[in-house]
Amino acid sequence: MRLAYVAYIFFDKNLGVRKKLISQMKIFSKYFDSYLFTLEKNELIVYNGDWQVEKSILIPDVYLFSENDSFLVKVFKVLERTKWFFETVNRELKDFDITYIRAFLPVKEAMGLLKDLKKKNTKIIFEYPTYPFGHEFFKTYGPVFFLMYYPRYKRVNNLVDLIVTFGEKKGADSGKFITLSNGVDFSDIPLKKPAPDYDVLNLIGVARLRYWHGYDRVIKGLERYYRDNPEKKVYFHIVGDGPELPKLKRLTEELRMEEHVIFHGLKYGEELNRIFDIAHVAVASLGMHRSKLITGNTLKVREYCARGIPFIVGYRDVDFPEDFPFSLRVEPNDSPIDIQKVVSFYEKLKKNYPNHSLLMRKYAEEKLSWEAKMKPLIEKILNMR
Repeated sequence: MRLAYVAYIFFDKNLGVRKKLISQMKIFSKYFDSYLFTLEKNELIVYNGDWQVEKSILIPDVYLFSENDSFLVKVFKVLERTKWFFETVNRELKDFDITYIRAFLPVKEAMGLLKDLKKKNTKIIFEYPTYPFGHEFFKTYGPVFFLMYYPRYKRVNNLVDLIVTFGEKKGADSGKFITLSNGVDFSDIPLKKPAPDYDVLNLIGVARLRYWHGYDRVIKGLERYYRDNPEKKVYFHIVGDGPELPKLKRLTEELRMEEHVIFHGLKYGEELNRIFDIAHVAVASLGMHRSKLITGNTLKVREYCARGIPFIVGYRDVDFPEDFPFSLRVEPNDSPIDIQKVVSFYEKLKKNYPNHSLLMRKYAEEKLSWEAKMKPLIEKILNMR
């Protein structure tokens, strides 16, 4: 059977999502003749299962914006580009048995794609990367788009054959919904080297920076920690960019934490591995409560575990038990992180589990592979009639 994966994202910019799509495509390609439809630079790209470009279509210049454009111009161009993307994909989708679609802004053209697929008897699988997501949608798009578009997801749910969610099962009807958790592709995630320990604790956070990551809590925690002139130096290495980056930099300057908070920008491959190798503890999402979520299964936590680096997390994760010794759970609120607690957590871990990196890697390999995570979905698809 032929499967089309439709993902309205910029494949070259959204690194976390990119990894997820690549991993999902690897699994899909084991069972189906699979193709990914996505955006990259200034083109709509169609990749086959061997990651060869089958087709590329230039995005019209009128739909591309610069950083100098006003907010309203950017909104307009994003909206028009979304419409163009789904109109174009609709023309290109031919002779596919299955279409797997990552959640989109439900503009008329996207809804039209679903209706046309339905007429062709194509099986439609729709993925909500976060569920429920009403609060996140409101925060991302604002009240006008929320009122215009959010109610349309009920129609989306009625049109598709299967709905894949990542997160809580709350509100998901068991008949059409299947809830998964994210997995790990170990082929590009090396086990980290032991970090040097010279009375220094290096924290690392890697993300496309958004409000739900809650890195501001660490920066505020560092400011409190250094008020008492502690013996152990603690540094926070932030890797990545995104909407929250200017706010985090401003906060760092306001609290005079420039010496202790290092912004590395986007890093890949060996450069990223080198930063991980000097780090002792990773920072996962600390602000999921800001999206009204108390449970999650973020990709980043799974990658941290696969690398063998202990992590701080501010929500309940479905794949890690409450007594998982290599994670430090903090309260899901906006209070500054108690850095001394983090220091004590790591010191205790070193003493009790000197080989903690190997133990974490083993746990990830046994519990968190994409192959294992997607097995229930593959079985559902193969049994669809």
